[in-house]
Amino acid sequence: MKQKMSILFVVFLLFVSCTKTESTEQVAQKNDVAKVTVYYFHGKQRCPTCVSIQQVAQSAVDTYFANNEDVRFVEVDFSVKKNDALAEKYEVAFSSLIIATADAYSDITDQAFALATSNPEQLKTIINQEVTKYLNQ
Repeated sequence: MKQKMSILFVVFLLFVSCTKTESTEQVAQKNDVAKVTVYYFHGKQRCPTCVSIQQVAQSAVDTYFANNEDVRFVEVDFSVKKNDALAEKYEVAFSSLIIATADAYSDITDQAFALATSNPEQLKTIINQEVTKYLNQ
């Protein structure tokens, strides 16, 4: 009886681990097909405004583009070595908010710092407009 239970447990673990790998690959494929990416770049230390920028940007993508596979939000810690190339590509040296396609990008960092805490709805509107502009190209 113990042997049967052990075999069933091993089979169950194999099934669960294989299923998990497939879903991870599916998520990676979805990220690869996104037409517009909203990047929030940050370092190890973040001020309250930086945290607000991330929250507002994530909320904007979730609100306006939740069911749109062409849009994704990506948080990038530029202090991590593996992210150096991406930070260089968008000329990031401090917390930044970038909206990008394969061919072009908009740096809306100044607006993000000005609006994230004082008028987050306006920042969401700007993000929506920029993403929509790239989607319609």
